[in-house]
Amino acid sequence: MKISYSICFIHLALIMACSNPDYQSTGSLHQRVSELPAIEGKSQYLASPFVTAGDRVYLIGYQDGSFPDLGWHVTGGMGGIWGHPIKLMDGFTASIAIGNTIFCLDQAKKFINYPLANSRQFEWEQERLSINRFQFIPDGVEGVVIEYQITNNSSLLKEIKFAFTGMVDLRPTWLGERAQMIDAADVIEYNESSSSILAKDNANPWFVAFRSSLTASEFSSQTENCVTKNRVGLGKDATLIYEIYLQPGESKIIAEYIAGSYSSKESVLQTFELLKKESMNKLDQKIARYQQIDAASRLTIPDKEIEQMYRWLKYNTDWLVRDVPEQGRSISAGLPDYPWWFGADMTYTIPGILATGDHELAKSSIQLLYKLSKGENDNGRIVHEVSTNGVVFNPGNVNETAQAITMLKHYVDWTGDKELLTQLYPEVKKGIT
Repeated sequence: MKISYSICFIHLALIMACSNPDYQSTGSLHQRVSELPAIEGKSQYLASPFVTAGDRVYLIGYQDGSFPDLGWHVTGGMGGIWGHPIKLMDGFTASIAIGNTIFCLDQAKKFINYPLANSRQFEWEQERLSINRFQFIPDGVEGVVIEYQITNNSSLLKEIKFAFTGMVDLRPTWLGERAQMIDAADVIEYNESSSSILAKDNANPWFVAFRSSLTASEFSSQTENCVTKNRVGLGKDATLIYEIYLQPGESKIIAEYIAGSYSSKESVLQTFELLKKESMNKLDQKIARYQQIDAASRLTIPDKEIEQMYRWLKYNTDWLVRDVPEQGRSISAGLPDYPWWFGADMTYTIPGILATGDHELAKSSIQLLYKLSKGENDNGRIVHEVSTNGVVFNPGNVNETAQAITMLKHYVDWTGDKELLTQLYPEVKKGIT
């Protein structure tokens, strides 16, 4: 198994300038999930990968808050923020400065995973500051919401400069060159009136934008102290800096919004607007959907660790759903290096998906596999491996055609969906031949 852990710029300025900078009134996203099941990571695994998953976008870094180079399909570039079939960022980082002293938020003391989000805790012991970073990705949205909560545990007023750096790297996924997706240098624009960054690949309609719930006091295009140096790719860094004052015992919440698109500026603007206005509603919707995942099937046995394992395997499966509108919606093989589709992997995964109750995911996965196979082979042969840009790497091994036929039989046994069977039966006959 391969599963491993994970319009114009003025218009953008107007949209951002009209936003309410007082994020405090909307409450804390992290608090909203605090009653959900959670698993605290072991300290010895802080320097190992995690995923914050959505079906359109996902984010992979280390549990300690850093974003090192990961993966080999795109050498060193399989981590970060992906909105397939392109990458948006190598990641992001943040820092707090008091006077000339800088504290980088990349060495978390604690990592907590929720079914649909995760958080990490940082402690600046010298200044008695606690910082929590929470992040989640809404369903069906090409964007990420990050929430920093900074708490002053001292008896002194703290004058802080908070810096957030987006490590932009707009580039195609694996095999992009076969689909005429050729990477070019990224271009950064800063709009002072809206305190927002808009980045574009210089030769393609690929965009990523980010801003905060606060108004920035400074902008920098230089590589900051807390940013990984010498990263692969043609990306660029952009940093927004904010001035914050914290009374003794006071906490402040800073929201960061990241939106991406592989098609247009208009799409980035729409996603920005949605993240800004609907983050809490989108989080509530995702919580409700995960409650349905939990309720669809349950295991009740004396061994409660196995019960927990069963529950979290269902969540983990949902983290692997890739939805690329031009291709389809399906279970993928694994993260960080296999976020696309395999014939054999899918045939092993679908029986588990059926047994845990997600029949719609099983159906859409089967439909995508047969669609991609017909487009590549048109003779019943089932493909082995396909990137999210639709490029087939291997048209299929001898086992996969037979396995796919068996998978279809399992699906019909569980669902009684003879309509799909009737639709695909001609391909089954070709496959047998």
